[in-house]
Amino acid sequence: MLKALPINLRRYRTIRRLRQQDVAEAVGISRSSYRNLETGQSEPEWRVIENLAEFLEVDAMDLLEDVPVPKSVRFRSKQLTAQERAERDQLIVETQRWLNDYRELEELLDVSRECKLIDICHGKADPIDCAAVARERLGFAKEFCVGNVAEELEEAGIRIRAFETRSNRLNGFSLAAVDGGPAMAINCHPSIPVERQIFSAAHELGHLIMHRASYEAEVHEAEIASQENEANLFAAHFLMPADKFDEVWSRYRGLPWIQRLIKTKRTFHVSWMTVARRLIDKQIADQTIYVKFKKVYELEFGVKVNATEEPDTIGNAPWQLTAEPDRLDRFDFLADRFCRLVRDAVEKELISFDRAAEMLGKSLTEVRELVDNWRLFP
Repeated sequence: MLKALPINLRRYRTIRRLRQQDVAEAVGISRSSYRNLETGQSEPEWRVIENLAEFLEVDAMDLLEDVPVPKSVRFRSKQLTAQERAERDQLIVETQRWLNDYRELEELLDVSRECKLIDICHGKADPIDCAAVARERLGFAKEFCVGNVAEELEEAGIRIRAFETRSNRLNGFSLAAVDGGPAMAINCHPSIPVERQIFSAAHELGHLIMHRASYEAEVHEAEIASQENEANLFAAHFLMPADKFDEVWSRYRGLPWIQRLIKTKRTFHVSWMTVARRLIDKQIADQTIYVKFKKVYELEFGVKVNATEEPDTIGNAPWQLTAEPDRLDRFDFLADRFCRLVRDAVEKELISFDRAAEMLGKSLTEVRELVDNWRLFP
């Protein structure tokens, strides 16, 4: 029996926003015949499977393979459409396979590492205290502003996978040790500001540290909301420690408030809304700061900005920030340990080019070109 075929067909069809009739016509069968495939009431000939795979732009084995079902997964997302739920399910499948490959590489190369962050907080620990302990465990000084968060977390033993989907409601998710973690997958689509990617990673770290039990049991809706707030507070203080924030905010007190806010956000690699939230928490501002920021920015610079955008990524900044870091790009959130392990395994002839292509999601030609590139700089 092709038990996985119905599940896989529904998922791939939904992701591509196709009707059952669309798929049936494309592969030359009736709608009722196709519906029977999705409900598991009939099995197709191999020719039909190949036609389905070609039309859905996947490998035939992708339709037949059992779907990995993680025992622990937490998603950072809002209410999802049917298509977004299908995309989420596909991301979970791909990430579970990626984690299996990751473990295989670590075992082949004998480079497995213990995570030095997950056991630092127990029970109902305060998010701000947990953030401080996490920074201390990573060796960060109080005045240290986190650089490449992905790199720091990978060095601490957390596996990080970047994925891309246009949905700005699929920010990221994390998996516990039982599924090969601790690990997280972060949406790094070009439309999502890097600041938001960084915050998502810090947010998932908060869950992995503070809410370990929630990966093993069903969490009630009220508790989910509470834990989301705790993870957000953890992330904000992990990236912007209170003392350092006060120092930076005071440093720019001679500037108009909107430029002061933007220079502060650039220092910490966070979004303008994260800084605004801190100002509210410190009672420096109230909830109206969000609306005021948008209005003042548009009045001063003639550019609209919304909650999912960052001011310095909209066209050319109308004023220069000469003393601060350049605007963020994808290199400011770049997880690369998995690629390094693939390179090491290829160069030590522990895996074939074909296997490397599978792991990296590239064609054999692309992998050969990549290997030639590696050889330029050993």
